[in-house]
Parts: sequence; C-alpha cells; structure tokens
Amino acid sequence: MGRHGTIAGRKAAQDSKRAAMFTKYGRAIIVAAKAGGDPDYNATLRVAIDKAKAIGMPNDNIKRAIKKGTGELAGETYEELVFEGYGVGGVAVIVETLTDNRNRTSSSVRAAFDKYGGNLGTPGCVSYMFSRKGVIIIEKTDELDEDTMMDAALEAGAEDMVAYDDSFEILTDPADYTDVHSALVEAGYEPEMAYFECIHEMKLIVDLINEGGFDKMRYSISNTAEYGDYRTGKRIITEETRKEMKKVLSEIQDGTFASEFVQEMNAGGKARFLATRRLEASHLLCKVGEELRKMMSWLKK
Repeated sequence: MGRHGTIAGRKAAQDSKRAAMFTKYGRAIIVAAKAGGDPDYNATLRVAIDKAKAIGMPNDNIKRAIKKGTGELAGETYEELVFEGYGVGGVAVIVETLTDNRNRTSSSVRAAFDKYGGNLGTPGCVSYMFSRKGVIIIEKTDELDEDTMMDAALEAGAEDMVAYDDSFEILTDPADYTDVHSALVEAGYEPEMAYFECIHEMKLIVDLINEGGFDKMRYSISNTAEYGDYRTGKRIITEETRKEMKKVLSEIQDGTFASEFVQEMNAGGKARFLATRRLEASHLLCKVGEELRKMMSWLKK
C-alpha cells in the first residue's frame, strides 16, 4: 500500500470521525432550536452551538440545523426523552437521551435497567431530588487569579464556583447561563467546556445547611421534601443508626481508623485493600453505571 495509502487511510478515518461528531452536535442543535432559534434567548441552544463551534463545525451547518429545529427546513425529527428510575440499592437515576425512534430508545433503556437489577420508574419519581444547572469549565493556569474570576462569575449571576486541581467549575441557574458565560468571555476568560446537567439535591441541601442551618434548607426545598423530612426522617435515622454513626466517629477521633489504614497500606501488597477494590468494582451499581454511560454519546470522544 505504501506511505500514500497509509496517509489516505488515516485521513479517511479522521474524516469519518469528524462527520460523526458533526452529526451528533447537529442533532443537539435541532432539538434545542425547537424552543426558539435565537441563542441569546435560548441557553440550551447557545450551549449546543458553542460545542459545535469547538469541534470546527461550519457555520452553514449550524444555521441549517437551527432552521430544521425551528421548522424552516424539512429534515429528520429528533426528540429529547428523559427516563427516571432506580439503580441497585435504590440509587436515583436520570437518563437523558436524544432519539429519532422513541420506541427503540425506550426499549433499550428499560433493558439496561432490567439487566442489572434496576427499575425503570414513572416520570417524576426521582427528578424532585435533582436540580438542573448550567456548568462552565475553565482550565486552571498560573495566570488566572481565582478570587478575581470568582468575583466576575458571581457578579454576572453565577451561583457557585468550585476549584479543582486542573480547572474551575462554575455553576449557574439555566436562565442565567448565557449572561454568565458572556460576562466571563468578555472579561478575557476562555471556557474549556460548557453544558447543562442534573445535580443531585443532596449537594444543594448540604450547601443550604452550611449557609443558614436547617431553617434555610427547609425553606428553600419543596413542600413535598420538607413534609418527607418531618414524616419519615426519624424512620430512616433510627437509634441503632445513631449508635453506629457515633461508633464510627469515635474510631476516627481516637485514631483507630487511622491506625488500621496505616497498617493496611504498609502491609505487603495491600492485599485486603486491593481485593475490596476489585469486589466493589464488580458491584451491580458499577455495572449499571457502565452500561448507561455507553448510551451517553456525549461522553465518547
């Protein structure tokens, strides 16, 4: 085949991958544009367009996808389907899909739940535990000042900013996403990634308690959740549970846990630690998550 054949084959593979990416983001734009074709007033469409531009999708393709979504051009019809259910151990799961075949996708999601011991629930069965948020990721560099960027984000309407080893994660209300994103770009920051996701209420609840105690937390959550707290909270956290929690806390405070950990780490080969890791990795919860992630096309590179 020779060198020319190798180069041609590599280029064909790259073109194929690029075309698949264009198709994926084109579909996302079509669905988002159904709620309005102006990205200034449609944050979901703005995110889809930003992602498409980030991979080099031509402006003509983007404009054509928007017109398909608004109905100005005929084309394939895609819809967004959201499934709710429970994984192993009753873990709440939300699955967001984009499809041109409702029946096929519903069957595939149901099969994934059934195969690994989960249960596909009814609409609304777990969504009350989650909040939808806009997420903006900015790469951490030596030139960036964390305090300055946080001030810019919060002033623009961001709800929170979290610093990680290699990046900053800025959270916004979906309605404020466009304003925050634009303000950061105008201030000279370059978002590496931006998207919407459902965040479990547990994180939000803990943050509310930290800010204003149980009163603020109960005031901020839904009446359903507040009533559930009063009605069933004591049935979940029993006296037996409290005793065990106190025992665990005592083991941490008196050094028992630290001592056991050090002994395990210093033991030859860390056999028990590694064996436990393998067992946990084979847990049904991990297998269900792996199967669901295979269906999340946006995670595939």
